[in-house]
Amino acid sequence: MRLPPTTAVSAWVVPLRELLGETAQVTEAEAEFRWSIPDRSMSEKEKVELHACLREALINVRKHSKAAHVLVVGETDDSGGFRCAVEDDGVGFAGDPLQAPGRFGLRMVRDRARGMGWSFTAERRGGRTVVEIVKRGEKQG
Repeated sequence: MRLPPTTAVSAWVVPLRELLGETAQVTEAEAEFRWSIPDRSMSEKEKVELHACLREALINVRKHSKAAHVLVVGETDDSGGFRCAVEDDGVGFAGDPLQAPGRFGLRMVRDRARGMGWSFTAERRGGRTVVEIVKRGEKQG
């Protein structure tokens, strides 16, 4: 899944899409990339931190999931915030993945997300593993 850059996808997002493509190639999984967060809606620091978080989540898919399908999604909400997730249909995990001995990747993602004031979730949902980061927006509805 190597797609040419489009004007709709900001330059800092292109390496994420490429990493998803590489992950799909290595794992022989089908990959989907859905991104609709406008570049101007995020600070440079948010882009750096979010990129690092999603990169680590994709590395986990590559190392552990044995997935047939992998999805990266980035979308805004009505409050000016966003939701980003890496989802796969792989083997998942038993128990709390943040407590697994010798596994530090998701803990680093959680700490980065919390350091930015974002929420972090890593869980199984309906046969899928979902690593999700949410930034609550400023607007009140």
